[in-house]
Amino acid sequence: MVTYRNIYAAVLEELVTDPLVDADDIEVEVVSGAVSLTGTVPSQPQCAAATAAVWRVAGVTAVDNLLAVALPSGPPAGG
Repeated sequence: MVTYRNIYAAVLEELVTDPLVDADDIEVEVVSGAVSLTGTVPSQPQCAAATAAVWRVAGVTAVDNLLAVALPSGPPAGG
């Protein structure tokens, strides 16, 4: 049987083990199979990869990706 805890644990596992996703600043919420992602990732491709990772989990019925792309801070390139 697929439960909230199963989905939550599986989503976290997918995010952490996906080499395309930096899951350090991602929060996950699951309500009736619908998964919400909040927090930040360093790039748009990682944002998309996080959504793809969630969809790989059995029992997920919807994904609401609310992740913000937070570009790394540092000195400007070429300067």
